[in-house]
Parts: sequence; C-alpha cells; structure tokens
Amino acid sequence: MPDEGYQENKDSPRAAFVRYQSPDSPRPAVTIRPGGSIPPGMVLTDGALTPIESAYLPAIKALCEKNGAALAILMLPMTNSQGPTEVSRQVLALGIPIVAASLESMFGEIPTERIKENYFDHIHFNANGARRSAEVYGPALQALLQRTGG
Repeated sequence: MPDEGYQENKDSPRAAFVRYQSPDSPRPAVTIRPGGSIPPGMVLTDGALTPIESAYLPAIKALCEKNGAALAILMLPMTNSQGPTEVSRQVLALGIPIVAASLESMFGEIPTERIKENYFDHIHFNANGARRSAEVYGPALQALLQRTGG
C-alpha cells in the first residue's frame, strides 16, 4: 500500500504520510447473500450489468465452483461515498455474495478529513486504510471461507 496521503488536487504533491489509528473500533463488513435480507444502510439497485460483467461473472463463478474456490464481490467504500451502500440485484441473482461496508461502519463518526487519512486517493487505501480494511473485511471473509470449506 502506498505510504502517501490523500490529495484533492492531483497536480499538487501528496501530503506526507502519517500513520493513523482511528479511535473507534470498526464494525465488521456484512455479507449479503442471494435471497437474504438487506442490512440497514444498504439498498438494492436495478442497474443493468455491463456486457463484460454479464459475460465474465457467470464464467468466473463456474470456474470457482469447478475448483472449489469461493467467489464474492468485495465492495470498498470510497471517500466520496454518501447515502446508503448500493448492492446490485443482478449480481445477487447470479448467486454471488457481496461483502460490503460503509464509511460509517469502517471509521465511525469522524470528520471527513480524518477519513481521508486512510486513503491514497478517493478510492484506493493507503497503509492506514489497508490496516482498517483488514479489521473490517477479515471476519466476513473468514466466515465466507469457513462456510464454503475454503
């Protein structure tokens, strides 16, 4: 993970990296399964899959099943995420679980500028965010692997 901090202006030099530990304990990511309930703070969307997603997701799922591997979509929150986390009804219809977390569940009620201390840019974590995402997503991924025998 890059040891550089978030910068709004891509032409400016990146801020010096500061190791940061959020004061709040994160809540674990949730796993949304086909036919399961949708947790608070998440909504189902009806947006169509792209042609690439429509072609490759079923093929990747079949390859995983053939080889005894677990397949899940991991949804990481972006610094500019607002409102509920959107979950694709079409991905769930393919039988692929989605593991998701929101900014609030990862970082608690801290100011946006403090949240940005976990990102390299608006979507990619720096080393701070990588540590936090391991805390948040690790338990959900471990449970998924145990459930599938992985």
